[in-house]
Amino acid sequence: MTEKFYEFFNSGFGTALKAILVLILAFVVAAIAKSLIEKLLKHTKLADLKRTDKNGQENTGMKTIELIGKLVQLIVFLLFVPGIFEILGMTQVTAPILALLNTVWGYVPNILFAIIILWIGFYIAKLVRELLVPILNKLEGNRL
Repeated sequence: MTEKFYEFFNSGFGTALKAILVLILAFVVAAIAKSLIEKLLKHTKLADLKRTDKNGQENTGMKTIELIGKLVQLIVFLLFVPGIFEILGMTQVTAPILALLNTVWGYVPNILFAIIILWIGFYIAKLVRELLVPILNKLEGNRL
């Protein structure tokens, strides 16, 4: 019984079925990741951001959050694509996708370090402002 089951999943129809199941899993995981990122970002100050662009249209922070959510969904889905093509035996198609993903993953540490440095710089600037504003007010520095 198990041998027939194994043979079924290694046949053409079984391979296509495995690829479809991984594709469905990719859609579900990507949708969950998008939803989680959007919920997390809605609790930040980004959700309250309102500005007007060059054309006079108002861009809210929610549009930015939706854009970030879609980007996360795309990236998570792209992580599954090479596996789907590998299941289907299309290894030549996966090579450029894997090269793209390797390039993107090469930038991730730099981006994370840049975010950490910006956060630390913002925190230090906030502390310096809190220290200097009272001192400059006492010295009447705003007259200068």
